[in-house]
Amino acid sequence: MTLATLDREVAERHRFAVVCRDSPVDPEAALTSTATIEVIVVDRNDHSPVFEHPVYYLTVAENSAVGASLLTVRAVDRDSGLNGVVSYRLESAPSEPEVENLVRIDPKTGVITAKVGFDRESLPRIVFDVVATDGGGDTPRSGRTRVHMSVADVDDQLPVFALPVYSFVVDENKPPGTGVGHVSAIDRDLDPFNKFTYAGIRYRNFTSGCAVATGRRKPPPFRLDPVTGAITTTESLDREHCAVYEITIRATVSPSLSSANTVSGSGSSCDAIIYVTDANDNRPTFDFPKIGNDHVVR
Repeated sequence: MTLATLDREVAERHRFAVVCRDSPVDPEAALTSTATIEVIVVDRNDHSPVFEHPVYYLTVAENSAVGASLLTVRAVDRDSGLNGVVSYRLESAPSEPEVENLVRIDPKTGVITAKVGFDRESLPRIVFDVVATDGGGDTPRSGRTRVHMSVADVDDQLPVFALPVYSFVVDENKPPGTGVGHVSAIDRDLDPFNKFTYAGIRYRNFTSGCAVATGRRKPPPFRLDPVTGAITTTESLDREHCAVYEITIRATVSPSLSSANTVSGSGSSCDAIIYVTDANDNRPTFDFPKIGNDHVVR
């Protein structure tokens, strides 16, 4: 019988000697024999797999290749034989996306790879669990760890205007520098990849009335602030000369950020229609009589 609980993980084998002594009348003539006993402690599945880290943190690049290796997790089970063989599986964390749509794990090696190219703008972080289960037959035991994965930003977004078409009204005869309105765009990347400038103004159609009236090579009489998107006049406007300006405005990625990771294309554009309101700045004129047309014929 045992005098204490045996733990295979502490000592798998116990070796000791058993001495047998007879009891003659003369104690000096006693004879003995010795046997060596070895007790091997048979394993029970009494240990759960334990991960090297209770929590893993990693960062992956946005748009990483499908199949890219992201992380290797490892759990150890102190039991022996099948009781100590560990397999891995994924489990979604509460209120998180289905992890198996995003990554996969090798059940034997614990290597986690990407199933998709991650988009930081739609999914900036992913939290999920990895469960390790041993081969304990009818009574398998499990351990788990949590993985926090952040998606690092790359410059893959272009600035996009809030509206495709803007409409503004400005009075005629106002001095240069008069405010017309402003346009707004946003780049969904993080700093510094969200830097852009409002690049300039041009006529939307060079055959339009205002473009022809002002000269096709002459730019529209407006200034666009490259930082704020504010539009101001560069000259006093004359409604009788041009009543409606149809222009196109561009926003472009900052040149200093151009790199191999920059999304193709330099920017986006929107249209703006600027209406010039009338002021009472023209005297009435006679159509008749006037020079060359001052006779009535009956």
